[in-house]
Amino acid sequence: MSDTVINILFTSVGNPAFPAIVSELRKQSGFRFRIVGTDIRKEAPGLYLTDKSYLTSRLIDSNFIDEILTIIEEDKIDILFPLSTIDQNFFSANKAMIEEKGVKVVVSDADAVYVSNNKFNLYELLKQENINPLKYAKIPKGELFNLIDEYEKPFVLKREEGAGGQGTYIVAETDSGLREDDKKF
Repeated sequence: MSDTVINILFTSVGNPAFPAIVSELRKQSGFRFRIVGTDIRKEAPGLYLTDKSYLTSRLIDSNFIDEILTIIEEDKIDILFPLSTIDQNFFSANKAMIEEKGVKVVVSDADAVYVSNNKFNLYELLKQENINPLKYAKIPKGELFNLIDEYEKPFVLKREEGAGGQGTYIVAETDSGLREDDKKF
């Protein structure tokens, strides 16, 4: 086993994927990983799977980036791994500044994240590339109920951005034709 310790900072460790990531890292031979995690919720289960954990402010708080930079410096972070979709947006926009500190940020460039993490932007790109996406539309604020009857049911309403199933709704006359997993939406 190598004597070199690789310090990895994971954000939003309440993410459901985090326990599996930690499990796989702990199984690796030839590497020693020190896992540092952050979340905004003290109940986030991933905080208890790390070697060190921090409660941080929300991304939208002006001091969030300073908190992250302090953790990077104090814990000698080598790799920063943003787990949530929202974190990816933030850290892709700040990737260059963080990497100047010698930290590798595991996130795509801002342009790629702008498209891949926003459903409307992704469908627009597919349309430009002559890949025929499903019927989609950006619904102006306050127009939802006026437009519901224009679409054949069932159909899906989804926020442009969001993690997992956040902001997902299935509009149907009844739930009898839906899969069991879809009924929660």
